[in-house]
Amino acid sequence: MQRLDKESLSSFLKTCPLAKRYLLAVSGGLDYCVLLHLFFQLPDIRQNVQVVHIDHRLQDESKKWADFTAELAREYGFTFNALSVSTKPVKGDSIEDWARTERYSLLKNELQDNDVLFTAHHLDDQVETFFSEEKPMEAGTQPSTLYAVVD
Repeated sequence: MQRLDKESLSSFLKTCPLAKRYLLAVSGGLDYCVLLHLFFQLPDIRQNVQVVHIDHRLQDESKKWADFTAELAREYGFTFNALSVSTKPVKGDSIEDWARTERYSLLKNELQDNDVLFTAHHLDDQVETFFSEEKPMEAGTQPSTLYAVVD
């Protein structure tokens, strides 16, 4: 994976000429704040950026994360949509696996034709996200088209 900066993001977006909307799945963590800032640096596409926050309802502070993310999106001038998981994890199952499945299910439902979905992850999350058995790469995706935000 290569480093993602303003120039490489701009170059990548040129490979998506049919893109109508860029969905940024944002938790509110530092890696996601970096992703928002990178998109903010590209004024020609700002009106096509939508920030989506998924509340898994696992922590008492989850509403604060949603509020923080909404405020950040507003400051950058991006539209914002908060989605909430409606199910609970099954006792004994992996909470991380459950949360990932629910998150991607909600995001999949949010996607429209010609949308491009972006997520951000710190180094420990990157391999899991791109190569998870549950979320194989889409047809036509190659390792050369995967980018990473590097600290």
